[in-house]
Amino acid sequence: MNTQSTTTRRPIELRAGQTVVAWPDPKTPGVTAGTPGRWTLAADADCMYDLVRLDATDPNGVPVTWLLNVNDEVTVELTRAEQQAAAARVVARLADELELPEVFSWRIEDTGVVAQMSSGLLDDEQIWERIAVWAKRIGGTVTETQTGNQVNLSVDGSVDGVPVQVWTAVYLPAPAEASEVPA
Repeated sequence: MNTQSTTTRRPIELRAGQTVVAWPDPKTPGVTAGTPGRWTLAADADCMYDLVRLDATDPNGVPVTWLLNVNDEVTVELTRAEQQAAAARVVARLADELELPEVFSWRIEDTGVVAQMSSGLLDDEQIWERIAVWAKRIGGTVTETQTGNQVNLSVDGSVDGVPVQVWTAVYLPAPAEASEVPA
């Protein structure tokens, strides 16, 4: 899921398997704290009085050990479960906002939250008004894609760092059939 994918944590809160994405140690010569990278923790944090030891490996398997103050902050990737929990909070929040148009169904996907509104006819101005309200709320613009007699209207935006898409399908009226006049 492409949510706001990082957070900061105290070193003592970190567990084996978590990914550190910014160099956390300001005392390392030649490396600036905050330098981006990817280091996977090889073991749970080990607290030693006011210091925390973190053992990690870089993408090439090279080990690194950091000794950090217990009050330092370490930038880590959110786990998939944490990303899904953030998306669930967004669904609950949006579903509770009474001024927003009703949604037919909600889904939490790897790409974020997807909300489907009820469908209607293309000349139904209320559909356009409802999707515009969603566009304003999630900070996106309405796009339309036509396939045959169906037009999909969608809005992509985000709420609290979680990508949100709201969409609906509208249908073109069937063409009037020409009446046959006998010759």
